[in-house]
Amino acid sequence: MDAESKWLKGREKHYLKHQDNCPICNSENLDSVGQMQHDRTGMSQYIICEDCGAEWLDQYRLHGVIIGSYPTDRVPRDLEDSNPNEAFKR
Repeated sequence: MDAESKWLKGREKHYLKHQDNCPICNSENLDSVGQMQHDRTGMSQYIICEDCGAEWLDQYRLHGVIIGSYPTDRVPRDLEDSNPNEAFKR
């Protein structure tokens, strides 16, 4: 990996900790361009720095789920003997 690629990787890592600042010039003058794009694997948002002109995609991936409500008739009567994937069988 050349020096510039290493530098960019370092800036990307820094940006993950400081998303409110441009990964190149550290400006807070950022703008979202267009609508958030999504597919089955995640979402992305095109961002531009209004100060230095850097452009990048913020990428979002699902990393967990918290079930808030569910039909109770789908809960197996005997939870200890149940298969967690059983609810998906129709």
